[in-house]
Amino acid sequence: MRGDWRWRTDRNFRAQIARHGLQDCVSLLGELPQAEVMRHMRDAAAFVAPCIIASNDDRDGLPTVLTEAMALGTPCISTDVTGIPELVRDGETGLQVPQRNPLALADAIECLLDDAAFQQRLAANARILIEAEFDVNQNAAALRDIWRVAVESKHSKTTPKPIDLVRPVAPSTPPSAIAPVLAEVMR
Repeated sequence: MRGDWRWRTDRNFRAQIARHGLQDCVSLLGELPQAEVMRHMRDAAAFVAPCIIASNDDRDGLPTVLTEAMALGTPCISTDVTGIPELVRDGETGLQVPQRNPLALADAIECLLDDAAFQQRLAANARILIEAEFDVNQNAAALRDIWRVAVESKHSKTTPKPIDLVRPVAPSTPPSAIAPVLAEVMR
């Protein structure tokens, strides 16, 4: 476990780890440099992110940390909240459990750790998904096309033709290419 959270110094949390005999399995690493975080993530058998909707309704939309783990080829387990199911597709690109269900989470961890071939399949599928649907250059090009059609339709009396958003895009398309289109629309 990494990060600068209250459990890092919480005696009750450390006592729970000891009470369950998990001292050899659970390390409280605290804050780490990003390169070290990536190394730990890449070397992990699984990345587990049991996200929840907080009592004040706070939530992550689509946690970046999941996309990073999946891009690194680490199989992921997460919950069925907000946008996570778009990324962690149960049994296809990762495992998904209901939020606040520790038994389902433990079962998913056990299921993943007991089957190396399943781990590899989930990791490979996740990497393919990330490259196909979460690439910044591809998404920037698609967004640029949306804006271009919007600008063209604003100046035309014809109905714009639909945009094919799922298509290969040259990886060299820089995200900054959107700026001129946005400037045109905002004029």
